[in-house]
Parts: sequence; C-alpha cells; structure tokens
Amino acid sequence: MENCQAISDLLDAEELDSQRLLELVQERDRLILEYLPSLQKDDKNAYINKELEVNKNLLDCAHKLQTEQKKLLLGLVRGKSAISQYR
Repeated sequence: MENCQAISDLLDAEELDSQRLLELVQERDRLILEYLPSLQKDDKNAYINKELEVNKNLLDCAHKLQTEQKKLLLGLVRGKSAISQYR
C-alpha cells in the first residue's frame, strides 16, 4: 500500500522525478509478483483484473507525461533554432 501511495504522491508532485517513478513502478511489479502465488485461483483472477485497470491508469499517466516532455523539447529546439537565426 505504501508503494501505491508513493507512486500517487510522485505523480501529483509539482516536478516529476522520472527515475524515482521508474524505481517505484519496478518495486510495485516485484511486490505483485511476490503476492500473486499466495492467492487462491478466484482471488487471483479478481486481483489480476483489478491490477490490469491500475496498470492501464499508470500507462495513461506515462503517455501523458511523455507527450508533455515531447512538447517541452520541441519548444526548446524551436527556441534554439530561432536564436541561431537572429545571430
């Protein structure tokens, strides 16, 4: 539960630490893989279905962050190009 809260807090932070996010997501994956064998078949299926939903939300966040970073980089490249033209 602490891992999920840490991921949520990180995604809500004003400035994203992408390296820390990667570490937390990898830790989350490890925790899930360790937990799954302890579940009975019906519980395991329910848990997996819920995790698929959570993973989709994480992917949506990652895609959004990737798009934002691409826009930022494109703006920087255009700015650099404009500066070069005025020199």
